[in-house]
Amino acid sequence: AHLHFRHPRIVELLQQSALCQNHDHQVQWRFFNIQKMVARQFMQQLAHDLSTQLQLPNTTFRLVLLGLSSYNQAILIQALRLLHLQPEKTVEIIVCSEHCERDANLFADLYPQAHHILPLRFVPFDGSLNAIANLGNMDTGHCVMVCANEDSEYNLSLALELWSRTQESASIYCLLMHLPEMQHLLGNTAHQRLHFFGSMEDFCRWELLTGSQQDRMAQAIHADYLGLLSGANSESLAYTQAWQALSEDAKDANRAQADHVVYKLAMTNHLQTPNDTLSFNASDVETLAQAEHRRWMAHRYLHGWQYGAERDDGLKRHPSLVAWDDLSEAEKQKDRDTVLRLPHLLTQQK
Repeated sequence: AHLHFRHPRIVELLQQSALCQNHDHQVQWRFFNIQKMVARQFMQQLAHDLSTQLQLPNTTFRLVLLGLSSYNQAILIQALRLLHLQPEKTVEIIVCSEHCERDANLFADLYPQAHHILPLRFVPFDGSLNAIANLGNMDTGHCVMVCANEDSEYNLSLALELWSRTQESASIYCLLMHLPEMQHLLGNTAHQRLHFFGSMEDFCRWELLTGSQQDRMAQAIHADYLGLLSGANSESLAYTQAWQALSEDAKDANRAQADHVVYKLAMTNHLQTPNDTLSFNASDVETLAQAEHRRWMAHRYLHGWQYGAERDDGLKRHPSLVAWDDLSEAEKQKDRDTVLRLPHLLTQQK
């Protein structure tokens, strides 16, 4: 039985809780959320569209979300998971909200450790686009402005207005979930700064229920991890089960790692490199290992983990929730090994 909830937080809480444990073993329950699936697809598209900008380390990358709809909430969480780039690159996220203070407090309440991840600020949005457009007119770096509200026509109106008021340093992304005909009409004629995503046609199929395509890489990462263990003791039993038996938290850990692969490839100009010839030089390995460590910390922080001198899964404490320079060499090597395993994993995806 597949149940969809529009609000991604409801699905997250139900998946992580024991409230809906299935006592009737003849029925298997699965909760899913299309907003989260759209967010994952959007962030994958973003890495491909902005691969050139992602290769530049000494610049600023700014993500501006217009409104805090259920779609933008899902994109915000996915961005906090994935926008971990070169150490020299500045990344910031801005949420333009009609109820700025309330939304900021609510988000801090739901994700109390999120302030450790990336610079995030909420700014007032009263419907006037001039001040918002100024956020996209950057002197150095690149800005991505996202119109992802429930009303597709409203999104299109916002996107076109921002496109006309911003400079070349800004890309405008518009969610047209319920206007697929407009996406087709404008897709071949739109300016290169204006992009569309989230067509319902992409999700109204079996993938909507199973998530099997989006989870292929995550399952491969988990299988590879189990193979490398070869019976050795894991740091946590929660991560050594078969994929179907994993908790949703453990599955999400693999998904976050899988979703970041495209950013690692984009940062090192390897998006077009054939999988069987992919390799990273020593400098790339070190850069990507640092990004991987920050990505790993982001996932933990979003799930409520904090630093602790000793690991405690029950209290969600972990000694590796520290800056890269404060890690032991053994812990740093784990992140390097994650990068070095990528060519093998990608080859297996053929």
